[in-house]
Amino acid sequence: MTNFLYGKFRLLALLPVLLLTACLAPEEEEYDDSATMCYDISGNTMSVRCVYNESSSCSDYGQTSLATYDDWNTCYNDFDAVLDSWADGDGVVAGPNSQGNSGSGSGSGSGGSGSTGTYDYTYTCPTGDSYTVPVPDDSCSDESEYFAETFGCNLIDDFGDACYEYYGCLGASSSELEAACGGY
Repeated sequence: MTNFLYGKFRLLALLPVLLLTACLAPEEEEYDDSATMCYDISGNTMSVRCVYNESSSCSDYGQTSLATYDDWNTCYNDFDAVLDSWADGDGVVAGPNSQGNSGSGSGSGSGGSGSTGTYDYTYTCPTGDSYTVPVPDDSCSDESEYFAETFGCNLIDDFGDACYEYYGCLGASSSELEAACGGY
């Protein structure tokens, strides 16, 4: 009987230690799965990616933020909608599952606000070769033409100017401009 009581008292004596340990244990940090959709436009090509909000930003990749999402998977699932909208000439618009536009993507890119689509722009390089590319018919058309010709003809001395003018017209912030164009 003594061993039985001793075992119960011993258990009761440990109970406060167990409770105190449970109370003092560090809480698990909650992982932030939210994400931002980033985009980049180069000539008539648009690329998109999602980045976790707690670990990086779009400018880390030389891209501009478009919209925020509750989680990375939802952001990733909007890729097709965003790229299809761009391809259809509807401009740079956030995907249907986003929490809205969070950056400088609105009213820019192919089509932007009030756009009427695209038109064919033909330019001739110093080599004599001519090329035709679709250019958004919007308030940044001149900058789009300059960008297309500069990069299409590989006019490396003008890369920086064309990049700054084009992305500046699209509304990129100075830090985004530096990230995207600073290397030229």
